[in-house]
Amino acid sequence: MKKLINTLAFIALFSTSMAQPGTMERALKSIEENNTSLKALRKQADAEKISNKTDIFLSGPEVEFNYLWGSPESIGMRKDFAIQQTFDYATISGNKRKLAEQKNILPELEYKRERINILLEAQELYIDLAYNYELSQALSVQQEHAQSIVDIYKRRLEEGDIGILDYNKARLALSDIVGKTSKLETEIQNIKGELSRLNGGEELHLENVEFPKALLVENFDSWFGQIEEDNPVMQYLKQQEEVYKQEIALRKSQRVPSLSAGYLTERVVGETFSGVTLGLQIPLWENKNKVKESKANLLAIQEQQIDQRLQFFSTLQNLHRKALGLQNTAEHYRKALQESNSTELLSKALKAGEISILEYVMELGLYYNNIDQTLQAERDFHIAYAELQAITL
Repeated sequence: MKKLINTLAFIALFSTSMAQPGTMERALKSIEENNTSLKALRKQADAEKISNKTDIFLSGPEVEFNYLWGSPESIGMRKDFAIQQTFDYATISGNKRKLAEQKNILPELEYKRERINILLEAQELYIDLAYNYELSQALSVQQEHAQSIVDIYKRRLEEGDIGILDYNKARLALSDIVGKTSKLETEIQNIKGELSRLNGGEELHLENVEFPKALLVENFDSWFGQIEEDNPVMQYLKQQEEVYKQEIALRKSQRVPSLSAGYLTERVVGETFSGVTLGLQIPLWENKNKVKESKANLLAIQEQQIDQRLQFFSTLQNLHRKALGLQNTAEHYRKALQESNSTELLSKALKAGEISILEYVMELGLYYNNIDQTLQAERDFHIAYAELQAITL
């Protein structure tokens, strides 16, 4: 009975209860450090950032040497040496470098988005584990009750007070609970396995796993205004907009002719010519429609931002409404559970012969079913709350 009281005390104090300080936070931190998908994505992001900076410098200087035989031989040989450097405005203006810097923000935002998805999955598994632990505790108490009834009925059967049918009913009730407990233990091990997978294959050593603290803000609009800018999808689209703006500036600068300058020396028999060379490369055709393309991409990404904000707002609004409803449902179940705890009365009535074993099993089963419903409501609320708060991870 003491265990049952402890279980009910937890349910009654759910609104202010909290796991051992930092239990879930430590688990999430470990997963963030050990998750193989995040490690691979980090390497990929670093490689992409390096790749973005591979085409932001001037092309290398061009060196040329010519050794020419004269015909007839009497005119001698000719030797030419030239070195030349091309200067394109897109590079020397810094537009290539600026575009690379804007592009390098995108891999970080992609990493942030995937990190949130992985940590949210881990958080939901943790919540499911807390639910199963609490349900396991309730089943343990229920199994103790069922075992005590079997022991009592066995003694009464031996004394001839009851028949074999009543004794078998008590044993069947116990067997049902044992089966549920075994199934629940398998589910707990599966969840732990999933958490280990997210933790890079390393086992998470979790103690006192309970539902985490949840403080749901009722005013959705004010809350949304605070977290809107943290949405990684919106951040990615906004950064894409900055990339296309810089791309437009780059492609406009590519319309400017490129200048080349160098040194040339020419030697023939008895004569040497040397001096500077200048050249101009005029981009008449190669950049045609490129600015239009970038402007079209910019308009498209701006429309996507409008759509994404609408979708984001509607999704979170519905999720917030769902979380509020689940919170109210959990509170309703908790209140009903506290008011309907009659396990001691049922046990006394059964021992006094005032109710049959079938009535006892049905009444007690109904009560523990209410415990399960309460825990399910709390689990569903916490999962909805975790999804709502995911972008703050």
